[in-house]
Amino acid sequence: MTFVTYEMKQGFFDREKINRAVDRQTRIAMSRSLSYVRRTARSGLRKRKRVSRPGQAPSVRSTDPNVSLKKILFAYDQKTKSGVVGPVLLNGTKSVIRSNKPVPGVLESGGTIQIPEESWDGKTWTQTRRRRRNPAYAKKKKRTRRVSVDPRPFMLPTLEKESEKGNLASPWANVVTG
Repeated sequence: MTFVTYEMKQGFFDREKINRAVDRQTRIAMSRSLSYVRRTARSGLRKRKRVSRPGQAPSVRSTDPNVSLKKILFAYDQKTKSGVVGPVLLNGTKSVIRSNKPVPGVLESGGTIQIPEESWDGKTWTQTRRRRRNPAYAKKKKRTRRVSVDPRPFMLPTLEKESEKGNLASPWANVVTG
């Protein structure tokens, strides 16, 4: 009868070293896969004045690189060994548009948003930009308009396109080599 003791098992290979190497390669492969999705999503958003048709990727009008749908980031979580990629939250504290979902979420799956508007004469209405402290602005008429937004998905089609190309699986090819 042969007994293998704990000390003998430790002599075969260094488990910690292998686990660290695999974790490092996993992080690199996941980050590479996420970056492919981000790159394709950014290139799919076109800058134009025309409104996109429902079902197509949304048009981008903002020239500000920090407040735009083109600001797409990815993150890798080492604890769960998973990642997320998507546009940054655009409904900040300065936004006057009200919605139960962030703007990118409304564009991806559709929904309704509320747009506050103001008018001097009650005939011509414009979107409220921001509140001013000038007492003259308190005399403006105000209303809230509900707008239904048709879905304009851009992240899910991007993920599917990258999966078909093989860019999601190819970084994982050499994570564990024998």
